[in-house]
Amino acid sequence: MKKKKLNILISCVGGLFIYDIIESLRKSDEFNLKIYGIDKDPFAYNKNLFDKFLKCPNAANEKLFKKFFFKTIKTLKIDFFIPFSDTEANFLIKYRGIISENFPNTKFSFDILNNNNNIFLNKELFYNFCNKNKINTFNYKIVNNLNKISKIKNRQFVLKKSSSSGSRGIFLIDSKIKKPYEILKERDIYISNFNYIKNKIDKSDYILMPYLNGQGYDVDCLSQNGKVVKMLIRKRMMYNKFMYYSPGHKIIKNKIIKKKITQIIKLCKFSGITTFDIIKSKNSYNVIDMAARPSGSVAIGNLIGYNFII
Repeated sequence: MKKKKLNILISCVGGLFIYDIIESLRKSDEFNLKIYGIDKDPFAYNKNLFDKFLKCPNAANEKLFKKFFFKTIKTLKIDFFIPFSDTEANFLIKYRGIISENFPNTKFSFDILNNNNNIFLNKELFYNFCNKNKINTFNYKIVNNLNKISKIKNRQFVLKKSSSSGSRGIFLIDSKIKKPYEILKERDIYISNFNYIKNKIDKSDYILMPYLNGQGYDVDCLSQNGKVVKMLIRKRMMYNKFMYYSPGHKIIKNKIIKKKITQIIKLCKFSGITTFDIIKSKNSYNVIDMAARPSGSVAIGNLIGYNFII
């Protein structure tokens, strides 16, 4: 049988596990694939593995990225786009109407026209959703005033931007720390006392939450109209709890985690691939991060026959 031609575009091709993503796609017996890659780094790791590579603007600059994205989709006749960053996934959600209007035949790794995707735009919306539906158990506050933070009496708490992604710009505030230090320099993650971070906090909205010290899990999920098609739960065998990727995973079964993610997917009627970060602390499981995109390490599922990509 003749294979159907399919042009696929992948973003963030400088990621550590992109080779495994490409391998997942190449395994297809149904499609004759042309795989294109984009990244803001012109020297992106893995760039030579693609049929064509293009340097793209940072999606945070929406005007430049929009111009580049529309031109790329049209010129390369892209049938399917897989974003691997929250910024690009959020771009698709924000501009879903005009994207769908201009490229009605282009598909994405999630249903961009679903209005319930809005909860994935930032942590405030997602935490409010989880709080309303009794999915999480921890208390949190949205703050944009340093005076509110300075009155917190807890010894340890976490401060992170509502709009942050990829474990960026996180502060673990510890009142007993005299000399601050970076946990991950490339991600701007610090342990410090409150006085040190005053000059590093901008005017963004921040999430103020307890420091949940415990075991971490990654969850990959594929769903259709709010029904889970497949789910993979990976226990992090990590050395640094703030690392944006894990140096190893153990694939497990966990009824509590499965129930929580199934509930989220059902309530927002999601269609497509999602990724979630969960921490078990003091016998309680909490969903601390989410994204309307595949995780960077989603291809790990191939090891047990869970190909989420094709």
